[in-house]
Amino acid sequence: MKTELSSVKNDLLDFRQSVDFLSTMHDEIISAIDTLAKVNALISREYFELKSTVSDLSDRLNNLEQHTLEHNLEMQGVPEHHNENLPNLLKQCSRVIGHDLKEDSIVECSSRTQLVRRRKNFDINLHG
Repeated sequence: MKTELSSVKNDLLDFRQSVDFLSTMHDEIISAIDTLAKVNALISREYFELKSTVSDLSDRLNNLEQHTLEHNLEMQGVPEHHNENLPNLLKQCSRVIGHDLKEDSIVECSSRTQLVRRRKNFDINLHG
């Protein structure tokens, strides 16, 4: 009988140690979950702040691009001529459409030849 009680006592001691271990693990898991929830909330706030910042910067960039392109003009399909003077060509084109273009209002003018059709595209930047 003493042996049986000793065996039950040992089993009870092992059970108690298992319960203590599980209780400690449960407390650690609860603590880890609380920490993760706080970190998740912080990351969520930062995410929404960054999303808002990206949206604001995207709007600002779009506005800057629109402002930059506000005084630009592109002409396509203009026949190419040897030794042509682009500012003079622009003034002639402006007269055809009834607009008086002053040469000093042209900031920059460049051409890009399309090799297939021997026609040019012109990019023109005008003063505001």
